[in-house]
Amino acid sequence: MEDVDRTHPAVVRAGSRGMTVRITDRTPLILSLPLGTPLLGEDGRLRTKLVSGGKAVYSPYGAGARRAVVVSIGGVGQLVFVDWPGSLPPARPYCPPAVAEPAPSPAPTVLIIPTSPEHIAAQQPTLGYAPYGFIIYGHAAEWIDGGNGYPARIAYPETFAGMASVEGQTFPVFVLVHGGPLSIGQLGGMDTLAGWLATQGAVAIAVDYPTRPEDGGAWRESADLIMRSIRHARRIAPTYRGRSDRVTLVAHSFGGLIGSLVALGAFVSADGPDTYVSLDAISTVPPFAQGFESAPDPRSLIGARKLPVTVIADASLPVSAEESASFVAALHAAGYPGRYLIIDGATHDSLLSDVGVIKAIMEA
Repeated sequence: MEDVDRTHPAVVRAGSRGMTVRITDRTPLILSLPLGTPLLGEDGRLRTKLVSGGKAVYSPYGAGARRAVVVSIGGVGQLVFVDWPGSLPPARPYCPPAVAEPAPSPAPTVLIIPTSPEHIAAQQPTLGYAPYGFIIYGHAAEWIDGGNGYPARIAYPETFAGMASVEGQTFPVFVLVHGGPLSIGQLGGMDTLAGWLATQGAVAIAVDYPTRPEDGGAWRESADLIMRSIRHARRIAPTYRGRSDRVTLVAHSFGGLIGSLVALGAFVSADGPDTYVSLDAISTVPPFAQGFESAPDPRSLIGARKLPVTVIADASLPVSAEESASFVAALHAAGYPGRYLIIDGATHDSLLSDVGVIKAIMEA
């Protein structure tokens, strides 16, 4: 049994066999004990156990509990008694010893999109490239009902014999916007890209939208349809083991007009993507875009909504390397994070099944 000093707060450290403390004064007490240490009253009953960050109640005499606060310091719990039972006031005010605040973690380094591209050689997939099997769900009915009103193709990983299991996994989600102008029902190869992304562990949705005046194509309506697609993708993602909190918008060719408007913030909306991939895509209003001529210049929106942007290009037409480079320069000047890649030897269409492109999209 050890008595507590009458004039100073007692600090008692537990040894390997423990220690019993008799409280003989109104002096506040601090016990420094390993976290999880059981504290017993004189009647031998467990009164509390030190748990970091919680509140503890300790009644040394079986009645009239004293309140205490547990503070964790390097794996040791300090039980600081803060009042006495009954009406007896402390002999003098007491302030628990100050605990130094941990130094704040340094902010993560943000890699601004560089103006000099990474060069990657074109490469088409070969046998054995796909770790996952996948299912592609064509003309998904639930997409027409609750998405943007047009058919979509949803590709998602599934377990097949001899391939990686999807059990217990979740996957990033990609909404793919085709180029054009195309007739309704033509996805411009984005369904092919959806399948390849699914083989690498992704839920990929190739969406449709009108790109011609005779189909009702107009920039504001089309942008609204793509935002609805993103919102619906988040809603149905768990059905396909997708992550609702990680949705990337991928736009190819002419689809870059609507893609960049949506991604960069043409509307004040919570339906934007988490990241954006410009896949050999335009970033200005082209002269041939009937129904889209009144669209705002996407580059005028740079800075309105800052998110990671990956720009992938090749040296061929119809989208010039100069247009991609000037888009990157504007993003760089505004401090956007992201990557800039050129796929050497690829064509505008072969990018949709290129190994380097698929990898870059997965990493976006």
